[in-house]
Amino acid sequence: MPVHPKLRAVFDAFDRDGIAWCVLRGEDELERPPADVDILVARDDYDRARAVLAPLAFARVPAYGRGSHSFFRAYDRDSDQWLMLDVVTELAYGPWFSLATHAEGGCLERRRRRAGVNVLARADAFWTLLLHCLLDKGCIEPRYADRLGELAAAASPADPLGEIVTGAAPRDWPAARFIQAAGHGDWAALEAVAPRLGRRWRRRAAFPVAWRVAAGSFARLAEKPAVWRYRRGISAALLGPDGTGKSTIARAAGERFCFPAATVYMGLWAGDGREHRGAASLVVRALARPARVWLRYLRARAHQLAGRAVIFDRYTYDAWLPPRPPYARAKRLYFSLLARLCPAPDLVLLLDAPPGTILARKDEETPAEIAWQRDEFLKLGRRLPGLQVVDAARPRHEVTAEVVDRIWRQHVARRAA
Repeated sequence: MPVHPKLRAVFDAFDRDGIAWCVLRGEDELERPPADVDILVARDDYDRARAVLAPLAFARVPAYGRGSHSFFRAYDRDSDQWLMLDVVTELAYGPWFSLATHAEGGCLERRRRRAGVNVLARADAFWTLLLHCLLDKGCIEPRYADRLGELAAAASPADPLGEIVTGAAPRDWPAARFIQAAGHGDWAALEAVAPRLGRRWRRRAAFPVAWRVAAGSFARLAEKPAVWRYRRGISAALLGPDGTGKSTIARAAGERFCFPAATVYMGLWAGDGREHRGAASLVVRALARPARVWLRYLRARAHQLAGRAVIFDRYTYDAWLPPRPPYARAKRLYFSLLARLCPAPDLVLLLDAPPGTILARKDEETPAEIAWQRDEFLKLGRRLPGLQVVDAARPRHEVTAEVVDRIWRQHVARRAA
């Protein structure tokens, strides 16, 4: 049973900290999970589990009105994959997770070890998966059908969860009938009884169900503002000599990020071709440039306020590079003002590569010019202590994965601050 390395790190950390946990379903898909990884954690261990996840760069995603479900997201650079953990402390099903079984403690006590992963006992795995399909999904999803049929052989009406189902189900559908239908693959019959099971369960526990529905409905109102606040604010600037792939990496990183992201070009010298080298034209463009840059920055802020991450392709820090003749002395003060024109982004990444690599990708500059640009960009580390250097000589997909990883870790760090 292969397990994704980042998930293995989570499971090992849980074990080291003495947390009672187990995977609820999908244990055969842990190498590259197609969806959330569902994990049951003892209620008393939840705070410790959350603390264990933080150093592994898992950030909690705001979720309200979803019972005990807590969602934790992380990015794995090596596999270029986003992972989501759905951590629960109770086994509850149906709308607003209002149908509680109170069986989680027993399930954790009966869990078993498989290839270094805690999983449910086979009988518990059958009942929890069946209730998830019938009460949460309202159908037997194809990817769960074979598993239910396989687990049916281990289930019994005398199982703790089997007795709960018998007590909640219609009289003509005792636990034994659920097992029999799953064993024979009679999914239509199970799907037909699902609404009756839910209605009767709700009638048997009318007050607790009503309370959970009301609390969940009220809490859900806070979810959208919380998610907006969770997404808002992160920004990263990509710097580097021409030819390091800033624009390509910025676009690709925005597409790979886990929530909406916008790319904003912040180049200072766009359009400063030789046809504009006249003194009057230079003065006009110099006076207009700050307004143009600020309009771009305000557009970036609008994206952030709309809940998007922003990745800047270049930034005003390009102005820290020494000015060239003519008018070098006059340019120095102007460049210094430009470099400080906009507030600092949350993260500054310098894409760096040897001059030979850059020249092979973009031969519009001379080797001497490329070498000069690279040296001057590397010197920016003295002015920008937080600047992080990314090796851009590697294949583009590897560079993109590292950029996404660093932006994500900055996001996690900001949320933890």
